[in-house]
Amino acid sequence: MEIVIQNRLLWSSIALFGTDGQQMDRLLRVLHLSGEAPLDILIAVCDLEPLKGILSPHSRRFRTFSVGYAKWDWTAMQRSIPALEYVDLTGFTPPATHYESISAAFTSAPALRRITCSPKLVLHIMFPWSQIVELRIRREALNLFDKSEIIRTPKDRKRLFDIISAAPLRLLTCTDDTGSEFPAMIKPDIEVAQIPPSWLPRFTLPSLRKYSICWYRDLAIKDILDLFHRSGCTLTHLDISDFNGGTNKGALEDLLLALPQLKELDLHISSDRSECVSHWELIWLLFMNKDLLPDLRSMRLRSKGSEFDALSIGSWLRTLVFDGATGVVNAGHRKLRLLALDFREGAWQGPRRTLAEEEARERLLKSAEAAHINLYVYE
Repeated sequence: MEIVIQNRLLWSSIALFGTDGQQMDRLLRVLHLSGEAPLDILIAVCDLEPLKGILSPHSRRFRTFSVGYAKWDWTAMQRSIPALEYVDLTGFTPPATHYESISAAFTSAPALRRITCSPKLVLHIMFPWSQIVELRIRREALNLFDKSEIIRTPKDRKRLFDIISAAPLRLLTCTDDTGSEFPAMIKPDIEVAQIPPSWLPRFTLPSLRKYSICWYRDLAIKDILDLFHRSGCTLTHLDISDFNGGTNKGALEDLLLALPQLKELDLHISSDRSECVSHWELIWLLFMNKDLLPDLRSMRLRSKGSEFDALSIGSWLRTLVFDGATGVVNAGHRKLRLLALDFREGAWQGPRRTLAEEEARERLLKSAEAAHINLYVYE
């Protein structure tokens, strides 16, 4: 216990979800135990008035800072965050009258390299763009159907273009279609990206090695492949979220066939209750073809599990997943060395395991061992 208490780094990550007396006592204790270690701070939905006098004296130690949906007094952070490397302002909606004080805080942050925020804050906060290498743009509105955050005016779109063009970005992701009325752009240093559909024809990314896709009904696979071909990049890592085999039938196969050099695949399967089984069956059918993705070395598959009426149904679906994975392992993918199945979300976590599930699990373990594949099952 004494070793744990004296290890300063173990006390350097702090998450605040309330400001009652007990949590304030814990905060003071943790700040004391952390000594002079860099701090990773997450503040979400808090009454921040009691925190001003507690956290502000430690702002020089802030390494990462996430504000969430809380309010924050930025004046105390001006010229006092020399170690800040990353700021996450997802959900942060300051009034326009605060833009100046927020800008003053970040323009004096010499170590800041990574930013996550809304399109509006990209435009109105004077971040030190000349030193930013990672930019994640996410809509701040709680209601995803709220279009108020979309950048509409030509002036704002030009401002966004100028920022992205000037910053020495190695990572650019934008999950909100903010408009595309800007010239074509070549970003030679970007290695990791996720960009809206309307941006795809505008970009050339020669160094791109990892791309993320959110699967949806009208997904234009051709535009994504055109980006890869135009860029002349060698994509080695693909991350697909919310895959739904019931939409864009054949699109996943077309995409993977066009990427024979792919080495890592992360795939999140849609948890749609009515089609969950068909999504998994399609995945296994594709990957039982050993000639698909001949250079594939790791595959990570996860799904949020549907809300099943009976826990035995969840066990039956896990049995299907294990049997499908066994088929993939036995298909003989020559370079595959890692297979991960993630059941940690949603109704996968039922306590009832059927005999069929246990037998399917054992078959998968034996097959993976025989094929020298590192198997990870997260539950």
